[in-house]
Amino acid sequence: MKKIAVIGCGNHVTKNILPVMEKLKWEIKYIVVRDVNKYHDLKQATALVDDISVVLTDDELDFIYIATPISTHYDYAKIALLHGRNVICEKPITIKSDEVEELNQIAKAKCCKLYQVEMYKYHNQFSSLKDVINSGKYGEVKQATFSFKIPHLAATDIRYDPKKSGGALFDVGFYPISAAIALFPASKLQYSICRSEPDYEVDLHGIALLAANDTIINCQWAIGACYENKIIIDFSTHRVVVDRAFSKPASLNTSLQVVASNGEQGLVETGCDDQFFNMFSSIESDLEKGGVIVQSTQETISIMEAIIQEYKVQEGI
Repeated sequence: MKKIAVIGCGNHVTKNILPVMEKLKWEIKYIVVRDVNKYHDLKQATALVDDISVVLTDDELDFIYIATPISTHYDYAKIALLHGRNVICEKPITIKSDEVEELNQIAKAKCCKLYQVEMYKYHNQFSSLKDVINSGKYGEVKQATFSFKIPHLAATDIRYDPKKSGGALFDVGFYPISAAIALFPASKLQYSICRSEPDYEVDLHGIALLAANDTIINCQWAIGACYENKIIIDFSTHRVVVDRAFSKPASLNTSLQVVASNGEQGLVETGCDDQFFNMFSSIESDLEKGGVIVQSTQETISIMEAIIQEYKVQEGI
């Protein structure tokens, strides 16, 4: 049985992470929060602590899971790695490419593993799309569109707080960009633009154009727009459409929609799948192999860093 400490206890943790830990039969030894009394109704209340030093000095732990605001990811990951702990961190692990490299180096020096949460990659729908692209059965990929957009959230949501690295790019924008790199590793940023809205202090929508050899890639994201969660791949002879590409419940029956150039339509059934369970199972299996394996996120972070820097120039920030 793996033993884990979770730092942070927001809605994502209680809804997705704690249930899958129990499904895997991992022991949730600690949940680190600021105010223990605030979570007295939590099923795992006996694991609540408000002192991270207890976690850092417990040699029984297999992992520390970081689920706090983005602005804190780097500091928590660094201190955990320096204490010799394997780290699983919510995306993005940091917003600076040099910090990614620093964390990688610390992980190697401490013989630890460092993972960034990219759960959608572990769903059968995504792996099936990757297989279709690599098979070449529909010809060459001409263009690809990756889009994740959501309506506005509560005004108090941390995504609107610049001090906590809020904004659409670092939240929903992460998915299109990381997926583009996962499917087209040669992707390079060509152009980007982000915009905000009156009374908001963070970016709220944007696009990035990437190129991977002869393939043109359009990444789109937004907070405060109609919901969209989709990947579209245009091949020489077919179009493949992936709905609910990034976020979806394990109970959702998924597929790839295939449209031929003559208008004929078909489906590649990819079924129900638990992407969170698969991700943690893969991490557990990887840990058993031993050695130092660091999951690199350098390309994604570098592109997002360049995009946000351009945004700041455009906005005069």
